[in-house]
Amino acid sequence: MPQRDASPSGRPAILLVPWDRDFIDAVADHLLTVTAGDFRRVTVLFPLRRAGRFLVDRLRDDARLKKPALLPEIAAVDQWLAELGRTVYGRPLRLLEPLDRVGLLHSIVQDLQGGRGDEAWRGDAAFPAEMHRFFPWGTRLAELCEELFRHGIAARNIDHAASEVLPQAAALLANLKAIHAAYRARLLESGAATPGLCQCLAGENVPTAMDRLAGTRLFACGFSTPSGSEERLFRPLFQAGRLDILWHADALVATAPDRAHYSCRELTSWMRRWAAPVVLHGRALPSRPAAGRRGATRDGQHSLFADGDLPNATELLAKKTIRFHEGYDLHSQLLAFSRELAEAPDISDAAVVLPDTGLLMPVLHHLPRRDVNISMGYPLARSSVSRLIETILRLQETRLGPGRYSWRAFLELVRHPYLKMLKVDDAEPLRPLFHAWEAVVRRGGRYLDPFALPEPGGGEDAESGEAMDAAKRDAVRALADRVRHVCLTAFEDAATPRQLGDALAGLVGLLLDEEHSGDIWERFLIDAECLFRVAGGIIPALRGGDLADEPFPQRTLFTLLRGLVQAERAAFEAEPLSGLQALGMLETRLLSFSRVYVLDAVEDLLPGVAPHDPLLPDALRHLLGLADSRQRDVVAAY
Repeated sequence: MPQRDASPSGRPAILLVPWDRDFIDAVADHLLTVTAGDFRRVTVLFPLRRAGRFLVDRLRDDARLKKPALLPEIAAVDQWLAELGRTVYGRPLRLLEPLDRVGLLHSIVQDLQGGRGDEAWRGDAAFPAEMHRFFPWGTRLAELCEELFRHGIAARNIDHAASEVLPQAAALLANLKAIHAAYRARLLESGAATPGLCQCLAGENVPTAMDRLAGTRLFACGFSTPSGSEERLFRPLFQAGRLDILWHADALVATAPDRAHYSCRELTSWMRRWAAPVVLHGRALPSRPAAGRRGATRDGQHSLFADGDLPNATELLAKKTIRFHEGYDLHSQLLAFSRELAEAPDISDAAVVLPDTGLLMPVLHHLPRRDVNISMGYPLARSSVSRLIETILRLQETRLGPGRYSWRAFLELVRHPYLKMLKVDDAEPLRPLFHAWEAVVRRGGRYLDPFALPEPGGGEDAESGEAMDAAKRDAVRALADRVRHVCLTAFEDAATPRQLGDALAGLVGLLLDEEHSGDIWERFLIDAECLFRVAGGIIPALRGGDLADEPFPQRTLFTLLRGLVQAERAAFEAEPLSGLQALGMLETRLLSFSRVYVLDAVEDLLPGVAPHDPLLPDALRHLLGLADSRQRDVVAAY
């Protein structure tokens, strides 16, 4: 395999693709130049999977690659590094579910407080023993441990944090070192791990990892801030000539780092930390066009382009048009967006960027009906299936006893469109039935027995206007009974996560029953994907963990379920890569489009304000060696 580019000094060099060039094209060009199309032992790593999908298309269309061809392994770095860590550890490791991680941390905290740990509990504040009170903190604690694992940082205690955080958080931070050490030890003793711990193991066993990767040529593409575990492995591989690093950044990083764009600060720090030279890939635009750089130069911001010999830079930059539409609300933005789409001559290579995932649903109603692909994650908590689950949980929380449900919560249930769209034959008989029930409920008391409500009568079918025969009446009665059992009775007696998962599986089974669902999920694809996440993510987490058969109070069980729903996202992968692309901000990284529409371009979302962490606020993060808001803003700007 040909050798990679090197600096004039002969040392391995980082390859920089200037911002004015398509990064995916440059990666494809470099791969073909270095490997001559032989990808048998080649692995290409990206920060995100999406860029890898675009690379596949570029290689497919490149005439230099003889077809048929074996493509390189293309992976997101976090998954690749975690799998490598499991391989080098030497013992099989199973990945622990998020719910089990919280349960393990809960037992560790209780053991430390009871004097059963390797270290004594520090401080006078005791953490509450009840699981439902620990769960929100346990979720935050598990995330913090994951971040420490990814960066290969050993936890330390943070004392005297009572003025910055709540007493519960102060108690955990004062004992963070013992908690983190016990968490790691118990995970490995039980043959379990988390993705972050697997990445940490790879960074701690570099010689073994390099032996495992012997004969493999690696390409790390588009990274700006590698984690601690990534850097521990990347650096020796790079110095050994087995890893090519490609950056996408201001070309001044290579020629005049001190004058580079501020968002490349982490890259210049990386370059100096490794004492690695940076060379440019191909030609770039001049640093300043002949007519002067657009905008004032007194602000200290320099060009994004490197010095070159292209005479038409001014003309090229003049063709780039930026339009701003000041909207007073979402509707005015969507109106301007619709006009821009109508005026655009071609949107086959265009992207709609949504800084807020909540914009996805309204934006979809303004997009063309054909050639639109969604490539972003949608929070399950904002979906209709989440609202249905929340309604069911609230029904249980507000009932007086068996068969005594709050009238208001019950009306929310029967008004949910998923239930009203259930079919018998080709009709939707629950709509008129639920309407009749609502009239009865409104004339009754504050609490009601749903099974005492009137059964379907012998009147006319509300849709066909024809008399409902006995067979159809029995079918409607059976469907109504099933709805009441699945949404009410099944959740009454759930005492363990497995039983709660079984109740949730019954709800999903009802909604997916082909006899009653018809073509609902073919028409509502986003809802179908969210329902799939419940079936494929949340239910297995409740049924399959170490805590699956552990009895919990109802309040704790519902807290667990709400936490799982809040953390779940429905990921959409656009296939094929043609037409208008709807993307989140994160998914746009390393990609190029001829036309881009950005909605809600406001400071609250670009870069946005990091949500407050009640366990480890921004002011305390530097005490553990973690990035604070300033560093995250630079990363977001990049």
